[in-house]
Parts: sequence; C-alpha cells; structure tokens
Amino acid sequence: MKVLTCDAEPVLLAAIEFRLRKYGLEIIQTKRKDAHKAIEQHRPDMLIIDTESNPAASLKLLQEVKTNARNAFPVIIASVIEDEEELWAALRAGAEDFITKPFKPIELVLRVRRLLNALELKKVDGGMGK
Repeated sequence: MKVLTCDAEPVLLAAIEFRLRKYGLEIIQTKRKDAHKAIEQHRPDMLIIDTESNPAASLKLLQEVKTNARNAFPVIIASVIEDEEELWAALRAGAEDFITKPFKPIELVLRVRRLLNALELKKVDGGMGK
C-alpha cells in the first residue's frame, strides 16, 4: 500500500518513512503545490498532510482532495495544533484522523495501520457484495 506525505519536514519524514517501510508500506513524498499531480500519478491509499508550514493552504488541499470522488482514501493531519478551530476545520473538511506534533513515530504507525486495515476490510466487504 502507498502512503503519500505532503510537506513533511525532513526529520519527520525520515521517521515516518523508516517506521512505515518496516510494515511494507511504500512512502511517496511531495510538496503541497504538487500534491494533486502526485495523487494522480501514484494513486495512494492514504495521505498525510503536515500543516505546520501553512495551515490554511493545507486545509484547502484537504478540502480539494475530499471533494474529488476519485480520492476515496483516508487523510491524516499532522500538525502542531495550537488553534482548536484549525483541528475542527480539518475534521469537518473530511480528515479521518489527526496527530499532534511532536509525536512518537509508533503513534503514527498505529493510526496509519488502523485506517489502512479499515480500508482493506471495506474493500473485502465491497467485493463480497455486503
């Protein structure tokens, strides 16, 4: 399965990649401005958006991704949430989960695995006509 990370800082990205690759996940990184192109090209199973550098632009990207029916994948927001309204706006815009920075890499791994497992179950149930 593929996880696309958007605008993650280098240290965070290294931790994400190291942990998630251990679980057999492919990690693709992109800048926010190239996110739509990367989504079309790689067809990820999940998107992680780091909002720290520009929360408003990250929220806009989340809204755009969620309004496109072809992008039926979960999104996790990674942010230093200082403003509760930013968190609520992200959840209202369709983010399935969030993680507050700084976080332990295993915490992100658990959240990613939970969402991807739910996605796999949905695919299996859908394929069986349930």
